[in-house]
Amino acid sequence: MPSFKPTSSRYEFDYTESLKNFQNALQFSNDSTFDVLVVREEVQNILSSIESRQLENSGNYKKLIQNSDKLIAAADKLQNKINTKNVEQIADAADYYSILVDNLLLVYRILQLENNIDLDDQNQKISSDVNSKLDEKSLRNSFSKQFKNYQQNSDSFNELNNKLPQYLSQLPLGICVAMGEDLIFEYVNSTYLQIVDRDDSIVGQKIADVLNDIDTQRVFDEVRKVFQTGIPYSSNELLVKLNRYDSWQNAYFNLVCQPIRELDNTISGVVVICTEVTDIVESKKLLEESEFKFRYIIDKSPVAKAILRGPEFKVEIANKKMLEFFWRRKLDEVTGRPFLHIFPELEAQEFPKRLRQVYASGVAYSESNAVAYVDSEEGRNEYIIDYEYAPLLNSNGMVDGVMISAYDVTERVRAETALKISEEQFKSIASVMQQFIWTAAPDGKLVYWNQAVFQYSGITEEELEKNGWISIIHPDDRVENLKQWEKSIATGEDFIQEHRFCKKNGDYRWQLSRAVAQKDENGKILQWVGTSTDIHDQITFQETLEDLVDARTKDLSKINIELQSSNQDLESFAYISSHDLQEPLRKIQTFISIILDSDYENLSDRGKSYFLRVESAAARMKRLITDLLTYSRTSAVDKDFEEVNLQELLEEIQGDFLDTLEEKNGRISIETMPVISGISFQLRQLFVNLISNSIKFAKEGIPPEIEITRRIVNGEEIETTDLYKNQKYVEITIKDNGIGFSQEYASKIFEVFQRLHAKGTYDGTGIGLAICKKIIDKHHGLISAASTAGEGATFKIILPLQQ
Repeated sequence: MPSFKPTSSRYEFDYTESLKNFQNALQFSNDSTFDVLVVREEVQNILSSIESRQLENSGNYKKLIQNSDKLIAAADKLQNKINTKNVEQIADAADYYSILVDNLLLVYRILQLENNIDLDDQNQKISSDVNSKLDEKSLRNSFSKQFKNYQQNSDSFNELNNKLPQYLSQLPLGICVAMGEDLIFEYVNSTYLQIVDRDDSIVGQKIADVLNDIDTQRVFDEVRKVFQTGIPYSSNELLVKLNRYDSWQNAYFNLVCQPIRELDNTISGVVVICTEVTDIVESKKLLEESEFKFRYIIDKSPVAKAILRGPEFKVEIANKKMLEFFWRRKLDEVTGRPFLHIFPELEAQEFPKRLRQVYASGVAYSESNAVAYVDSEEGRNEYIIDYEYAPLLNSNGMVDGVMISAYDVTERVRAETALKISEEQFKSIASVMQQFIWTAAPDGKLVYWNQAVFQYSGITEEELEKNGWISIIHPDDRVENLKQWEKSIATGEDFIQEHRFCKKNGDYRWQLSRAVAQKDENGKILQWVGTSTDIHDQITFQETLEDLVDARTKDLSKINIELQSSNQDLESFAYISSHDLQEPLRKIQTFISIILDSDYENLSDRGKSYFLRVESAAARMKRLITDLLTYSRTSAVDKDFEEVNLQELLEEIQGDFLDTLEEKNGRISIETMPVISGISFQLRQLFVNLISNSIKFAKEGIPPEIEITRRIVNGEEIETTDLYKNQKYVEITIKDNGIGFSQEYASKIFEVFQRLHAKGTYDGTGIGLAICKKIIDKHHGLISAASTAGEGATFKIILPLQQ
């Protein structure tokens, strides 16, 4: 990287050190494909021009121009190669070389500025008095000496007056002469006028009036101080803000103010000599930024890096990765110290030998999977590393340092070792298995088969490799097999295929082949592992089973026809139950009613008892027929679902039971109910049955109280596999204060003809709750009951909001 050093007269650019650093940086990679040697050769061609600080004639300038053009071309070629080459271990090489090339071109730019060379005009004639390396101090001394000599005789002085403007106008320095206490411009050369963006009309005007747009008076104060005290003033890289060329600009100048003394030693004016160095200052800033960027890239590189200088290998630079991961040291603990003093444990290892070898020979050295032991406060650490020692050259082409690049591969090597052991174990186990085991490369090429494949097929490993695995597959299965295998290779999906393999006796047997891709942490396929399992017997059995299923299907079709006929008979029975059976029953009840009304008193007490028992039996028979018909209709109905307002439905049912509730002083409380999808008359029958049960089984002498509540739930909240998890349901709870029942009967009460009490104790046929269960099933819901004898019963209904 470029560097600067102060001198007695100005802030001078240190070319030798800059080129030395540039050459060292070119050692970043010794990969010949980067064409680094081309750039290095062009650098060497211009060393004589750069390192010689005195360019004595225009021929050297032309040589510099030519070398500059060659270097730019070589650098562009190098950059293009970097941009088109994927180098995994030096991924930041492109940025690195870009910085180096830009820096070297800045070196040229500064050189041309300091020598007043226009590299864009190779034919420019440069006068011999400018070719010498003049600085402000030598110019000032030369001018003062000649001025005093000319003052000693009037003829010479007159001659000076005539030639001075011509002489001064040729100088590449801004010069002005200001006379008197008001410091009035008496002379300005063309260079000065260009610097301040003025014309020669300023002659005869005060400096303060002409340059009143300068944003600071410090320059004026210093000029006045020189006039007043006679003490010269000089400043390097002085920042001045000027309004020139129609804009405000920050400009930098090297400034010399020299008093003009008369023969009597009185001060009559001041000579101001200025050289604009804005381009140089800005170039130096760019170089400093570039230096910072270079170090930043090194420090942030994911690769551990360090630079060691001199035969003692003193640490100059070490990035964060090197310090924190490998060395376990802080930067101030290692900077400037000999590398092997910091890590004396390395002396017993190969690394010092390799360092000295690279330093002595100038030839880079690299090694993979090297074991290194480094001591730290935590103790001795073992690393497995890939590393490179690259020589760093000075401006004379001599090695003066070594760059270390290290990559930790400990986990990778251990993983590879474990994988190798695992593969050996895998092959050992696979070799004794009867199942076919095989592996393939990421591109699908099979690379391994276990012994079972060769024993089955009767072919050798050489024949299998020559003819391919497809040779043992049945010709009719090959096209589909290749199609599925190519699809798996392209997508990484599992390969699953049923196909036939040829035995050594020529028979084919069905095999189920499956292959799974093994991938790394980034999803890249490392290999395929496959198995082939004999399923011939299963296939044969399946074919036999399919024949049996076909036969059974025919039997079931016949049974289904018979079942349909039976259903028609049941429908006929339901019709008879609803019409033919109920009609004579109504007549029996009518005649019983007539006899009881007209002749009841004429009957004996026994006859009265018999007739009452006949009347009760007829009523039970009617209820039984009605309930059976309802149960049958509940199973057979095929009606579309519609929106049912449960709130309105329950309020209507509550009105139907109003007389019964008033008679028993009971009540029903109903929480606000939602609208659901259902069959209206079935839902009405459901709630009528449940409410009538609660009223019927009320405790003797205690008013019945029925509480109906609800909540909306998701299917996943209900512990059952019978409901859809993502569907919403309404859970309705009907709770009463009746006699209840023992919980052991909770699952039986929904069966047909199930009664928990004696027939004469409570009315009913034992079908009501079975009807409720069928209605709930029809609506794809659930119904359950919970109770304790003597403490009331709770029925819980779960219905979907939408079917």
